[in-house]
Amino acid sequence: MTQDSGLKTKKIQNVLILGSGVMGSQIAAHCVNAGLKVKLLDLKSDDPDRPNKTTEENIQKLTKMNPAPLGDPDWAERITPGNFEDNLDWAAEADWVCEVIVERMDIKKDMMAKIENVRKPGTIVSSNTSGLPISDISEEVSDEFKAHFLGTHFFNPPRYMKLLEIIPTKKTDDAVTEYMTGFCEKILGKGVVQCKDTPNFIANRIGVFSMASIMPWFFNGKFRAEEIDFLTGTLTGYSKAATFRTADMAGLDVLNHVAENLYPAVPDDERRELFKVPEGFKKMVEEGAHGNKKGHGFYKKVKGEKGNEYHVIDPDTLEYEPQEEVSFEVADKAKKEFKSSGERLKYLVNQDDKAGKFLWEIHCDLLLYSANRIPEITDSVESIDRAMQWGFNWELGPFQRWDAIGVEESVKRMEEEGREVPESVKQMLDSGRKSFYKDDGTVYNLASGKAEELTPPAKGAVTVAKLKRDGQRGLG
Repeated sequence: MTQDSGLKTKKIQNVLILGSGVMGSQIAAHCVNAGLKVKLLDLKSDDPDRPNKTTEENIQKLTKMNPAPLGDPDWAERITPGNFEDNLDWAAEADWVCEVIVERMDIKKDMMAKIENVRKPGTIVSSNTSGLPISDISEEVSDEFKAHFLGTHFFNPPRYMKLLEIIPTKKTDDAVTEYMTGFCEKILGKGVVQCKDTPNFIANRIGVFSMASIMPWFFNGKFRAEEIDFLTGTLTGYSKAATFRTADMAGLDVLNHVAENLYPAVPDDERRELFKVPEGFKKMVEEGAHGNKKGHGFYKKVKGEKGNEYHVIDPDTLEYEPQEEVSFEVADKAKKEFKSSGERLKYLVNQDDKAGKFLWEIHCDLLLYSANRIPEITDSVESIDRAMQWGFNWELGPFQRWDAIGVEESVKRMEEEGREVPESVKQMLDSGRKSFYKDDGTVYNLASGKAEELTPPAKGAVTVAKLKRDGQRGLG
């Protein structure tokens, strides 16, 4: 949507954050680190002498967190505490109001109604949610409010996770979306990906699907958890935390909650049955194995003879046992012969052993699922790859993986095996283009069927490919 935005400010300096829980307080800390003036509100305390007790205590927790949310623990004093009852009128002086309260639609809507009573026209308001529909949160406010409202999905911990998903609604003014994108890139130092207002946006939709597609290989006893993490770690271009260590970090209860919410929210998703996670996983969650925050999930830290070590869960008994040394002959060979994760991945998916078959199967799931999400969750191949790189710390996003494996030969193999390959991918191959990305700085758009210039990593950035096309040379 484009209109005269009437932006109250072209420079955000005063930020009001609503909700001082784990995410809200850390977003406040990140804004303070960026030199912004920050006020933080939460529920009013029952203590008549300390109405802001909840907020004050959560600000103090910031000084003890690891990794540290604040650049300097003393900067906690720069966050002004308040409460919803007495201080919501601070929204009148804010350039940006960021709502980070409980993930319940009725409570968020109620908060939007209260903000509408005190905010000035032109003030940007965002909701930090990991999956609730952004347009629904703002459906009962005025058109002017809607034009200045969008979703901002920070990843935890906000100071260290590069990804920030920005989710405009159909009513959000284009100028507001572009301004917030630039502000979050330049001032907050984020890697911004603009998403469509679909369930769980981009990173969690693809990331949770990836985990859900891998889980059965563990719970049916084909692989141990440490074997899967070895094969889905830096060896093949994922993150150091691989699959199950990432799940433990995110929280297995959170992962289960996201999967349960996704299932009814995506009735037309061709793979939605995967979001019904294995019974063994549900049992882990029910028994309190929630990951790092509870001290045990897929892994459990125990005291051993040589200090702390990690034991791994048995999917049948849900008891923990020492990890076994992981070794796959083909993986050892791949590590010796190939330097890049892309080359190792290509080699491994073509091996006819246990490890090779597993990696081929989970990549068929991931690549086809990602391609089928365009144009549903985004029009951009690049946005999906960036979301997974910045939000899950993958070295290679799904389409970079497909290029590494080889699009033409893998599509042929997929079809021979009876898999349904999206027409958009086959059209790219029919056009003569054999990869999503090319060295000329272009990326193929599956939604439009055309090659487009790669977007810079931040607004105004200059890419080497563009300099080469323009016949220039970069310095240094």
